[in-house]
Amino acid sequence: MNNSDEEPPFEGNNSCKRCGNAMFNTGSYCDSCNRDILRQMYPISSGTAQTSQSYFSDMFRIIEQYTDWTKSGFVTRDEYERVKIKVNNLLDLSLDERQRIYNVVQLTRYYFNYFIDKPGFSEHQRQDASEFDIYYRLFNAKYYSRDLSNPQHGYGACYIASAVYGSYDAPQVLTLRRFRDDYLYMSSWGRQFIRTYYRYSPYMVAKLCNDSIVTHGVKIVLDQLVRAIGFRFRY
Repeated sequence: MNNSDEEPPFEGNNSCKRCGNAMFNTGSYCDSCNRDILRQMYPISSGTAQTSQSYFSDMFRIIEQYTDWTKSGFVTRDEYERVKIKVNNLLDLSLDERQRIYNVVQLTRYYFNYFIDKPGFSEHQRQDASEFDIYYRLFNAKYYSRDLSNPQHGYGACYIASAVYGSYDAPQVLTLRRFRDDYLYMSSWGRQFIRTYYRYSPYMVAKLCNDSIVTHGVKIVLDQLVRAIGFRFRY
């Protein structure tokens, strides 16, 4: 079902449940099918999205098995439930509501990314992680904006890239973040590299802030990497 102007299939370790193409991401659908699903779910029109309470209700079902909502900024359970109902009905949220519910979603993402290779992480939990991945993308498509901050956690930020390019949302950092999420996270060695990176990168950032020559050298290396991966992982 590929059109001539679409990217050709490439070797991955997972198959899209919609079109059957090989892919690197952990979700159920490839990027092309994700875009089609998002267009169907969130038509750019008068604000009445046609589907989809079930998508986000299923997302919250998974979240509540693995994440403590009290660590996300919500003061009471009622406050959390009110915002959850809004999301389930695809209603607009205030910035404060978006930030708090984004914290809940991101903390769940961090949980799966960290524990997926741990001994005792069951096949059922891996299936939850895979299912959550598509809900995570759909949630971000609906509610994410650059004025949201990542929750405090040891695994979430591209520390060195952000220090080199000056912003967590610089185009180069977005490309590297997607490379992290859609490629490195797909293998055990990639996840081990990411854990090591987040363990030591804060110390390296302190060095970058005080040494312009080192910063320039790191930027040259990262620029080369961004150019090499940008054709597939550019935002």
